[in-house]
Amino acid sequence: MPSPLRPRRSLLSISRSSASKAQGLEFRSCELRARGLRSNGSWLLVCFVLLALPMLASEVPAQEERFTATVEVQEVLLDVLVTDDQGNVVLGLGPQDFVVEADGEPVPVRSVSFTAHRQLLALSSPSSNSSGKSSAAPAEELPRLFTLAFIRPSGARDPQRAIRFPLAGERGFRWAIEDLLPDDRIAAVSFDGLRLRIAHDFTTDRRRLGDALYLAALGQLPDHRWPSRTEAPEAGVSLAAHHGLETADPQGETLGAALGRLAEALGGVAGRKNLVLLGAEPPRPGSLRWQEEDWDLTVEALNAHNVAVYGLPVQRRGRSAGLDHLAAATGGWSFYRFDDLDGPLRQIARETSGYYLLSIEAPAATSEDDEGYRQLRVSTVQPQLNARSRGGFRNPPAKDPASGNEAR
Repeated sequence: MPSPLRPRRSLLSISRSSASKAQGLEFRSCELRARGLRSNGSWLLVCFVLLALPMLASEVPAQEERFTATVEVQEVLLDVLVTDDQGNVVLGLGPQDFVVEADGEPVPVRSVSFTAHRQLLALSSPSSNSSGKSSAAPAEELPRLFTLAFIRPSGARDPQRAIRFPLAGERGFRWAIEDLLPDDRIAAVSFDGLRLRIAHDFTTDRRRLGDALYLAALGQLPDHRWPSRTEAPEAGVSLAAHHGLETADPQGETLGAALGRLAEALGGVAGRKNLVLLGAEPPRPGSLRWQEEDWDLTVEALNAHNVAVYGLPVQRRGRSAGLDHLAAATGGWSFYRFDDLDGPLRQIARETSGYYLLSIEAPAATSEDDEGYRQLRVSTVQPQLNARSRGGFRNPPAKDPASGNEAR
């Protein structure tokens, strides 16, 4: 019996089925390839980023390097007198009240202290600053140092000079007795136009001082040293301790050279030194004689050793341009047109009753170009006050960074 007939597929349906299967396989293959591409693409992207990071980092601008420099500074101590219009000592000032310039450049004031005698402050009627606050007790009490220098120029005898100089010696002795304190130390020297000689070293012995002042004013000092002038110095304060102070050129020396050597001798004494010049006649600043006698070096020596000059003419009543300049440049004062010496001497005792000690920071010398003398200017922020100080200081020689010794 014949088997039932099965429906035959047409060639068209067979071809369609095959095509569908082939198309399905092709789609599947394409899908797998696409997935593989997506997976590989992610890894490729990661690898690209990792490889590109160093390149990107190299393109980022490097942070600027910072250079540091060390500037060596030194401490310089300045004695500053501050008075009001009446000549009274002003109290209660601090670092913020002072302005200090070195060679025209401002320098910081580290600290300020006040040095005085309580008894002198009570006598001099000190005034407070503009804020009305009184100062604290003085930071330190030191005896004052005065050197009375009788300058007797050589030349023809002057009858007036023969009278005025002994009178100046008498007034100086009375000043030491009546206006100065017992522990104030006074020295006496004489210049006769040829050389400088010590009449008496710093002393508190008023009897010996009186004899020395009399002979210094007359210019009658012996060539040899008296035992009273070679005695042990009081509290280490001595002019005679300076070797060669009285050794001068046998042919004589100028007044400027003599005062320069006197300043060098006073440099070994601590504190502010007050040099009272009786009868000095320095030349006019800038004149040919001023330049020939190197008076600029004299001013430098006085300031380097903290010596303030007070000028009291003995033979004239008018002003002296040279004496004015010498006093102003060293923080002292020059007097003129006074009836007698009592008034100027009392003013000196009054205004030196107390002073401020300023500690400033100044650049230290780093080379030979930085060494030498530097100009100073001190003022206060209160224009009604008068501030006086030395006009310069010497920069110590530069030091070798390796050894710490002076570089030479």
